[in-house]
Order: sequence, then structure tokens, then C-alpha cells
Amino acid sequence: SMSTIQFITGKVLGIICVSLTQLVAWVLFAVIAFQVGGNVLEVPWLQNIEIQWGPILTLMAILVPSYVMYVALILTLSSTVTEASEGQQLAGIFALPLGFSYMLAVIILRSPNSLLAVALSIFPLTAPTLMPLRTIFTVVPMEQILVSAVIQVVFAVFSVWLAARAFELGMLRYGQRLSFRELFQKAQ
Repeated sequence: SMSTIQFITGKVLGIICVSLTQLVAWVLFAVIAFQVGGNVLEVPWLQNIEIQWGPILTLMAILVPSYVMYVALILTLSSTVTEASEGQQLAGIFALPLGFSYMLAVIILRSPNSLLAVALSIFPLTAPTLMPLRTIFTVVPMEQILVSAVIQVVFAVFSVWLAARAFELGMLRYGQRLSFRELFQKAQ
């Protein structure tokens, strides 16, 4: 027997591992392509590629907890609905902040250190797109990156806990929809 938090954590980790399998396949393909292009085909701009690990680690500090958060939030949603079609309709809610942040990218790129840019690159639902974008176009202070990463981790842990609670409450309500109001009332 296992607790609901262990079950949901396992589901989240399983989904992440499946996604990482695809990512690893693409990275391996890129490495092979760069090796073939640089050494075999003697393409000059592919011969002396240096990987900057700092930006990659910064990206991972923001993106990994953000991905865990989004997976857990979608699991929370799936635990509250009774029909798959209902869940598919509601899942679009989680795409809105990401799409919204892409729309704001033009405004933010004009002044990447403005209050709006800083706030949205720290806010958990928009940080996965806006913090990497800001790091490309300006030097983001390490404090802002750390604050964003810590907030992402806190929200990821909270989201996994909320998903476990929703799953636990949803199991007890066969055929009945669990409202978000009821979820938050009973989650306390």
C-alpha cells in the first residue's frame, strides 16, 4: 500500500521521465549532427562549438520545477473531473499563462529590466517562458534567478501536494465532479 502523495509523485516522475526520453533523443541527435557536420563534412562553424553550462544550468533551475508544477496541476485537474472530454477542455487553462507571456514578450524585450518584466519572470505560471527570454537579452541578476527558482520549487511541491489531495478526494466521489472550491476547503 502507498499513500496518495507517493502515488501522485510516482505519476509525475513517470510523465517527466517519458518526456525526458524524447528530449535526450533530440539532444543525442543534435550532438551527432554537430559531430558529423563539424568533423566529417568540415563545416567551419560547427568545428569549434563551446557549450556554456551556466545558462543551461540556469534554464534547468527554472524549467524543471516549472515542468513538475504544470504536470501536477494537470493531474490535479484530471482528478477533479469525471469525463476525459471535460478535462481536455479545462486543460487549456494552463496554456493561457504561457501564451500570454509570449504575447507580452515584445513589451518585455523593449525593457527587460522593467518591473513588469521582473515580476512576470518570477511569477510561477509565466517564469518558464519569460525568465529564459530575459536571460538571452539582458544580464539578469543572480538574486532574481534564485528567487524565481525557489518560488518554482515551492509551487512545484505545493502542486504535487494539491494533486495528491485532489486524487484522494476524487477517489471518494465516484461519478461526481469535485469542485475547486470544495478541493481548497477540504485541502486545509
